[in-house]
Amino acid sequence: MTRGSTIPSTNISLNKIRSTQEYEVSLQQGESSLTTNSTRLLATRPYSGSNNVVLDNATPHAMSEFNGYKAPWPEIDSSISYNKINLFNQGISGSNWVLSGVGLEFHMTRTNVGDIDTVSFYLDHNSGDYLGVGKDSGSFTSITNSGDVKLGQVRYRNSTSRPDSYYVKVTNGSWNGGFTLQLNTSYGNGTQTYEMNPPNTLYTFYNNPLYYFPTGFSWLTTAQDECSSFSLNRMNTISIIFRKSGYADVEVFSFTLSEELDGIWTGGICN
Repeated sequence: MTRGSTIPSTNISLNKIRSTQEYEVSLQQGESSLTTNSTRLLATRPYSGSNNVVLDNATPHAMSEFNGYKAPWPEIDSSISYNKINLFNQGISGSNWVLSGVGLEFHMTRTNVGDIDTVSFYLDHNSGDYLGVGKDSGSFTSITNSGDVKLGQVRYRNSTSRPDSYYVKVTNGSWNGGFTLQLNTSYGNGTQTYEMNPPNTLYTFYNNPLYYFPTGFSWLTTAQDECSSFSLNRMNTISIIFRKSGYADVEVFSFTLSEELDGIWTGGICN
């Protein structure tokens, strides 16, 4: 076949593709020319020696023989109420030191009905901070009362989709804005007795009647400067990752956290 020639619109069998053993692969394309967009891999199975192989739509056979192969995760149903959070605080001071800070508490709960588990995700904020919640490209809604805000949930079958372990992945963004003398983020235990510190720690997923998770934590960011106003902001990402032996890690829920800290100095001469 010469370069640039077309391939007839029929099934094509590429025999004896080697991995740990011989495999045959069926390619099907619905256009007159074979291109990346018009070609899809249907399935693989051990080579049978036939030059005309018809494969079904079942899961590919013996994929585990490929080094590092991870099966797709069993079905998980997710429901998102909010996936973006905005925390804001403005500190005003007439003395030398100007201080601003934002804080939150994150935790998860688990309930079970029959074979269906439901894991829910909640967030609470420090009194005095502005908390805005939103979803996707929508605008923020201000939350004025204290208490838990439900961000979303996931549902799955305990018998097939229950993870072996899980963790809360926190990715901090870079700060933008003016310089401050002191800027710090700390993680601690939440107000619930079962909550543990820190995030980014892998926990075993125990299959028992205890409907809580030891992954709740508090988050506090403080900024401080002397005789100077400042305005700082950054974007963070918090994700919940499930792990299961033989399966690829799956992100079951994720939200962004925008932190904004302003400090206004109203004093005259700095003492």
